[in-house]
Amino acid sequence: MTSSAAFGVPEAGPPPSHQYSPAIAALAWAAILGVVALVGYSNWRASRTVDRAQALGEYQLVITSRMAVGSHSLLSGWQVMSASTVTQMVDHVRAAAVTPADKLRAICVMGDVEGPDAALGELDHLGPLLKSADLKRDAAALRTIYRRGPARVPAKEREELIQRHGWFGKLALSFGKPPDDPLRREVIHRARVTFLALLAFELVSGLGLLAGVVLLVLAIVLLAVGNIRFAYRPDGPPTTAFLEAFAVYLVGFTATGVLVRRILPQAGVSANGFAIPPVLLAMFWPVLRGVSWAQLRRGLGWHTGRGLFIETWAGISGYLAGLPIIAAALAITAALMARSGASAAHPIMFANPRGVWPVVQLYLLASVWAPLVEESMFRGALFHHLRQRHGWWLSALLSSFLFAAIHPQGWVAIPALGAIALVLAAIREWRGTMFASAAAHALNNGVVLTLSIVAFR
Repeated sequence: MTSSAAFGVPEAGPPPSHQYSPAIAALAWAAILGVVALVGYSNWRASRTVDRAQALGEYQLVITSRMAVGSHSLLSGWQVMSASTVTQMVDHVRAAAVTPADKLRAICVMGDVEGPDAALGELDHLGPLLKSADLKRDAAALRTIYRRGPARVPAKEREELIQRHGWFGKLALSFGKPPDDPLRREVIHRARVTFLALLAFELVSGLGLLAGVVLLVLAIVLLAVGNIRFAYRPDGPPTTAFLEAFAVYLVGFTATGVLVRRILPQAGVSANGFAIPPVLLAMFWPVLRGVSWAQLRRGLGWHTGRGLFIETWAGISGYLAGLPIIAAALAITAALMARSGASAAHPIMFANPRGVWPVVQLYLLASVWAPLVEESMFRGALFHHLRQRHGWWLSALLSSFLFAAIHPQGWVAIPALGAIALVLAAIREWRGTMFASAAAHALNNGVVLTLSIVAFR
C-alpha cells in the first residue's frame, strides 16, 4: 500500500477535537437538501418565465440563422449545396422563429439564402399576424428591400430596423450589396465565424470522443489487471467538519447570490466577488472545528500529488476518457428536452461581453473560480465526507446529483451535468488531488465559454 506521502500529502496529524456527531450531520444534511430544493424550484420557475423562453428562442434563432447564412456564403460558390439542403436550413430557421418579431428576422435569412421571392411570399403570409405598429413598419421596409433594394429605404427606417433586429436588420439592409461593402462584410463575417466555430467544435468533439473511447477502454483494461492505483485515501478519524463546511458553502454562497441580485441586479459577473467571504469561511471551516491543516489539505485535495504539471495532464486525460460517458448523458438530456419541451440553458449563454475586461472576467469565473471552488467543495469536502463512510459509487453518485441539481440549467440537464461531475469524481479518486479534477473542470468550462463567445456574440 502506497502511503499518502508518496503523492505529496502530509501524513495525518492528531485526531480532530470535533468527532462525528449524528445530530450535527442531520442538521447539515437538512440545510443542504433544503437549499438544493429551493434552488431547484427557483430554476424550474425561471425556466418557465416568458423572458427566459424568449431569450432562449432568440438565442436558437441566431444560431440557426448564422449557420444558414454562413454556410451558404461559404459553400454556395462551390456548388456543393443542393436545393434540398438550402430548404432544410431555412426550415430550421423557420422552426426557431416563434414570435412575430422572430418571424420577421427569419424572413431576412430567407431573402438572403433563398432569394427575394421567398422573402416576399413569407411576408404576405405573415402580414395579418403583425399587430405592432413597429413590426408593421419593419415589414414594409423589408418589402421595399426585396422589391426595390435597400437604398430605397428611408434613413430613419434603416436605423429602426437595425435597432430592433440587430444583425438581422443589417443582413436585410446589406441584401444585394457587393462583398466589399462594409455592412455586407460585417454581417457575412459574423455568420461565417459562427459556422466555422461550430464546425470546428464538432470536429474537435469528434476527435476528442474517439480519443476518449480509446482511453476509456485502456483505463478499463488497466483497472482490470490492477495497474491503476488510486491516490485518494478515505482514511482519518470520522468527523462532521467537512460536511459542515459544504453546508456552510452552499448556504452562504446561495444566500449571498440572492441578496446581491436583489440589491445590485445589474452587478453581473462581478457579483461573484461578494461570495468570496462565505466561500473562504467554508474552506477553512474544518480547521475552526479542530481538523489539522494536514487533514484539511488531504480532505479537500489541496496538494499537488505527483506535481502540478503531471496532475493537470492526468486530469485532462481523465476528462477525455470520460467523454463517451458524458456524450451518452448528453443524448439523454437531448431526449428529455425533445420529449418535455423544456430547455437546458445556463445564464452565461446570454452574456454579451463587450471589450477585453468583461471577456477576461467571464474566463476567470468559468475556468478559474468555478473549478477551484467547486472542486474544493463538491469533490473535496462533500466527496471526502461521503467516502469516509461509503464506497466510491454511492459517494460519487450522490455528490454528482447535488452538483447537477444546484446548477441553473434546469432539471433536463441533470443527466449531462451529473455525468460530468461523475467523471470529475473518478479523477479525484484516481489522483487524490483536486487540481487534476479542477484542470478537467476548467477545460470543460473553457471550451463551452469559448464557443459561446466566438460563435454567438
